[in-house]
Amino acid sequence: MIELKLQLPEIGKIKIGKKGKRVRDFRIPMKLDHFEITTLNRDANGDFVIDESLMKNYPEKPTTLNIFFLFDSIDANFPTQFALYSGSECRCSGDGKTAQRKLKSGEMEIVVCDPETCSYYQNKKCKIGGVLNCLFVESKTVGGVYKLRTHSFHSVRNILSSLKFIKAMTNGILAGIEFQLTLNPKSVSVAKKDGT
Repeated sequence: MIELKLQLPEIGKIKIGKKGKRVRDFRIPMKLDHFEITTLNRDANGDFVIDESLMKNYPEKPTTLNIFFLFDSIDANFPTQFALYSGSECRCSGDGKTAQRKLKSGEMEIVVCDPETCSYYQNKKCKIGGVLNCLFVESKTVGGVYKLRTHSFHSVRNILSSLKFIKAMTNGILAGIEFQLTLNPKSVSVAKKDGT
């Protein structure tokens, strides 16, 4: 039997941001203060259509969703990576230790992946990313997962930390346990150039 990496198809999205106001030919991204569960279909404006069958189970602007995972593996539930894109092409991806980088010739090379020393990461060309794969307690759909994509360092760190903590508390079990995915606002203070 062929050994393949398990990957269930995406059947919907969990959104915490979307395209906002149009400026010339570009719609400015905007953050949401709540979750939106969408289908994979788009409306006339190009926005993902809200999944009314799931959203009706929650308040108008939910900040908590009832989810569960299909796997005990953190990597299967929440794959993460550092990635550098040029247009829509991934030029380099890594796990914080090693990375595969595409050369101008098209060949791939293995390089050290260290965010502390990587000039691409320090210059914000390479970004951390994670994809949370889950199902909803209220969903009757099987055979696929809903995905929450994030490029926030804090979100990736918080989700990974939570999953590692829970896995330690349950003797390694994540699959089938009901969790609450919660959106908490985060305030960030920025130091001025004079150090204050």
